[in-house]
Amino acid sequence: MGGVFGYPTPGLDPFAGRPLWLKILWVALFAPLYETFLFQWLIIKFLRGPLRRSWGVAGVVSTVVFGLGHGHTDWRAIRMLATAAILTSIFLIEARRSGPAFRATFATHALFNSLTIALSL
Repeated sequence: MGGVFGYPTPGLDPFAGRPLWLKILWVALFAPLYETFLFQWLIIKFLRGPLRRSWGVAGVVSTVVFGLGHGHTDWRAIRMLATAAILTSIFLIEARRSGPAFRATFATHALFNSLTIALSL
């Protein structure tokens, strides 16, 4: 969400000078939990429930807000939209079949972030 409100600058590492375990804990666990709740569960449930929008509209809005929420304006914005589309698709597929939408999306997001951290070390 920092990108939407102008902090921190996406190019800066907010974990610089902090222990690696803290970065891993945040990026691999807390961020996916928070983002799954905010960008998939809350947005899609609100659009599908009170606003009575279609699955497609809810998915597109969720994807775009997720992408914008990360604040990238360069090539990373495309990568972020692709990631958002995949995570939103997982949520929508599971929600439509009454499966574990939140858990499946969170687990996928956490695994993706964990692999990203592992590859960056």
